[in-house]
This record gives sequence, C-alpha cells and structure tokens, in this order.
Amino acid sequence: MRGDARESTAHERSQARAAALHARRLHPGPVGEVLQRELTAYADFGYRFDTDRLVPRLVAEILATPPPVSLEAC
Repeated sequence: MRGDARESTAHERSQARAAALHARRLHPGPVGEVLQRELTAYADFGYRFDTDRLVPRLVAEILATPPPVSLEAC
C-alpha cells in the first residue's frame, strides 16, 4: 500500500453512516445488514482502500432512495 489516500471529511463519514442506517430500512434482512456493516466500516477506515470510488457512489444512491411507505401510516 502506498499510504497516500486522501482522508475523508467529517461530512463524508457522516453521509456514509447515514446511508448505513438508511440501507437497513431499505433492505431488511441480511442484505441490509451487509450494506450497513460495509458502509460503517467505510466511514471508519475503508476510504483508504477505495480506489474506484464505488462506496461513495453507493452512498449517494442509497441516500437518494426514498424510504419505503409503511401500510400502517395509511
């Protein structure tokens, strides 16, 4: 490893954590849990290993997806 990765900003880490929580609401079960774990790990230290910027694109997509509508709210 070169060790020259740009450190993510506090705002970027906050967005990744928000996306992690939102992913659990969007995808209940194991898929949501995996997304939550990966996004939380990325917020903590994963930016160092993200060379193709996949996770930031995933964060943007998850945050742009509206939460599911609950039938109880109707």
